[in-house]
Amino acid sequence: METDLLIDKFLKCESAVKVWNNPTTARKRLPITLTPTEEAYLQRIEYTHPKPRPRLRAQVLRRAARGETPEQIAKYVPLHPDTIKRLLTRFRKYRLAVLEDRPHPGRAPVLTPEMRATLLHCLRQADRAWTCAQLAELLHQQYGVQVHIETIRQFLRRAGFVWRRTR
Repeated sequence: METDLLIDKFLKCESAVKVWNNPTTARKRLPITLTPTEEAYLQRIEYTHPKPRPRLRAQVLRRAARGETPEQIAKYVPLHPDTIKRLLTRFRKYRLAVLEDRPHPGRAPVLTPEMRATLLHCLRQADRAWTCAQLAELLHQQYGVQVHIETIRQFLRRAGFVWRRTR
């Protein structure tokens, strides 16, 4: 009895596969079309963008526009064909907005753009040397926010400031 159920399930699955692989019943995917402006923009992104994911997505979109299938594209890029299909589906809906990463969940940055501008303005004044503790105190006085000195040190490092001993 159980064997009959298993065979019946197998036959149903096999028939589903036959229907899916049948070119007359399977959903056809049309290649994407790019305007000359989009093509030029994607080419520039593919060769000059500083982040690897937008470069990879631009390469996938340009190959798809040339008529390559997701399986053919997957041979040249380190992406699964299903991932490529999802990217192409999103491209049809959002166009070039798919190049950049979507916002990631997580904690908001401690230093707001306004705080960063304040820090940079204070540091660019040539009449004074600042310590991270002094900058943290300045932020606390101006914005009422407690910022750890390590957060300030990391921001300064990314902004190109280096530590120097005062005389």
